[in-house]
Amino acid sequence: MQLQSNCNGMLFPDKEHRALAQRLQRTDCVNLLRPRNSSTILACLLALAVVMPLSDASCTLMPFKPGMSNGVVVGCLDEEGKVHEFHSSWRTDDCNDCSCYRTGISCCTSYMTPVNYDKEKCESIFNKETCSYKVVEKDDHSKECPVHSWVGAAVLLHSQRFQ
Repeated sequence: MQLQSNCNGMLFPDKEHRALAQRLQRTDCVNLLRPRNSSTILACLLALAVVMPLSDASCTLMPFKPGMSNGVVVGCLDEEGKVHEFHSSWRTDDCNDCSCYRTGISCCTSYMTPVNYDKEKCESIFNKETCSYKVVEKDDHSKECPVHSWVGAAVLLHSQRFQ
């Protein structure tokens, strides 16, 4: 296999990598030489590192407690004593999205919280049935208020992080 250069002196094994480097107009092309799977994981982790500080979401990882059925471990035992199968997901009464893994239970908030609205004129009201906030005028709850920014609703790469 002949390597060809096209990105700041870096050598690429094929036209696909060179074309990708040109489209991205990158000067640091080291990531293009890594296998696709690690590049994908790296890109996801980078996106997560950028997005998570901007969110006000919270996630927790509860230590693994074995969930038993007929004397066999089939999943995780949650705080309410309910057994959840491995790799299953569910929403709690408190609007957290949870998943069961062999390392424990991962739970993250499922909702966005309004943060940039007229707090003197308006108030936020949480609806547990829809797991969402509504921002309305304090004096007239039938009138919604504009919200300029929201935070929360964590997105966590469960399958990569906790398996």
